Amino acid sequence: MWQYRTRPPGLLVLSGSLPHSQVPPATTRVLGADQFPVRGKIPDGRHVVGDMGWNDDVIEKFRSSKGTENYWGPKLIILHSIGAKSGETHLNPVVGFRNANGWRVVASKGGTPENPAWYHNLRANPSFDIEALVDGEVVTVPVTATEIPADQWHEAYNAIVAEESQFGDYLEKTDRRIPVLQLTPRTD
Repeated sequence: MWQYRTRPPGLLVLSGSLPHSQVPPATTRVLGADQFPVRGKIPDGRHVVGDMGWNDDVIEKFRSSKGTENYWGPKLIILHSIGAKSGETHLNPVVGFRNANGWRVVASKGGTPENPAWYHNLRANPSFDIEALVDGEVVTVPVTATEIPADQWHEAYNAIVAEESQFGDYLEKTDRRIPVLQLTPRTD
């Protein structure tokens, strides 16, 4: 069943669409089609409504502030993932952990039982672009995504938790092994 969470002032988002650390304690209700202006339909025919532009706001602030004015600061990157089914480009703001080979991203979805849609997109279309803060400027970088293999996962995930402890909390909320992907810059 699709639900929404209320965020001040009146911002409505689908449950699970925000990083868990940024979802304040909230009331969860099921929407009726007559409650708010229509924004789109969900599978059972009811409507998704309200301001669904949270990602758009994050992306705009990231770009206009050169990566300095957002919850994650300079760690925020924007994936230009290519839809596994649609082939369309989707912009997904996520935390990017810099390393010697580029960036690592975590498909945590706040510790929910399922992986985020962008993870499936990166698996289907591993060559794409990201926007990242590099030397004080937001730049577009072509990258290739590869999933960290099982034998290297613990070391990779522990390094991420050492940098951002809430990612450790996500493991306690789910039975799945939360994927970590390496985004390596391409030269094409």
